[in-house]
Amino acid sequence: MMLYDAKHHYWVDDVVITKAEGSFIIILKDNENKMRGLRKQESLKFERFFAIVEKAAATLGCVFFADAGDGNDFETEEYEGKELMGWLIPMEEADAFEPFFLANKEVPDKWEEAFCWAEWTNPNNPTVKFVKYGS
Repeated sequence: MMLYDAKHHYWVDDVVITKAEGSFIIILKDNENKMRGLRKQESLKFERFFAIVEKAAATLGCVFFADAGDGNDFETEEYEGKELMGWLIPMEEADAFEPFFLANKEVPDKWEEAFCWAEWTNPNNPTVKFVKYGS
C-alpha cells in the first residue's frame, strides 16, 4: 500500500521516503510504524522535522534517540518541532542501545556522554545542531 501527501512524504508499508533539502531520505520504520529514535507515533509534521534531525545525526555517523522535547516549539504549514533532548549514538552502537531506549529503561553509563540537545533554527527550513551542556 502506498500513500502520498502533497508535502513530498511517501509511505510504503514500513518505509517512509521523504524529500528534504533537495534529496530523498529513506527512513525504515519498525513494525509499530514508529521512526527509529522515537518511542511513539508522532504527527506527520513532527516526523518531517524529525527526519531532518535524523539526517543531521547521520552526517555525524550517528542515530539520535529522542528522550523528550522541551521548549522552543514551532509549527509551520510543513513542520512542527521543538528542542529535543536525547542520545546521539554512533551508528555501530545503535542496535545495542535501542532496546534500552525502547523499553524506557535506565541507559547504561557507557552512553552517558552521548546525551545532548538537538536544537533547531529557521522554522521554514529547519536546520539542527547537537549541543552538550554541563558535565
